[in-house]
Amino acid sequence: MAYITQGDPDAIVLLKHKLDRESARHKLMLRANKDWRASGKPGRTPPHPYSALQKAAMRISYTHQRIARLQITLDAAPRTDFVCGAVILENPLAGRIQIKFPAKPTQNVHDALRANGFRWSGLNMAWQRHLNDEGKAAAKRIAALLIANEAFSK
Repeated sequence: MAYITQGDPDAIVLLKHKLDRESARHKLMLRANKDWRASGKPGRTPPHPYSALQKAAMRISYTHQRIARLQITLDAAPRTDFVCGAVILENPLAGRIQIKFPAKPTQNVHDALRANGFRWSGLNMAWQRHLNDEGKAAAKRIAALLIANEAFSK
């Protein structure tokens, strides 16, 4: 089975199907162990050891958490800020914070982007990095640098 990515438009539906499958599998495992105990415990070990049951329960819990996180992400609207001609876009669907410039940025801005973890995306024509708290803080540092550069050039 292929990994379900955050960017997949059907990710929530696929995760819910996965959750249903995992829950059904876990119930079957529990039922098999219950039947084993009821039959007088033939053999030395149960059909599904405790560790397997625990892993199945953890997969169910993790899938619940992924669905909740993805729902929060999808409910968040993209946020756009304009700073000194640059556009700072929080793109929750792509999971990226992106900075777009009207022209090629100066060398000190370029160096600051690199130092703050931004990478050029030719596909999106933007400097981008993962959308998380550190990414938002890095974008604020770049915005402060842009404002300082504009004030200095006047």
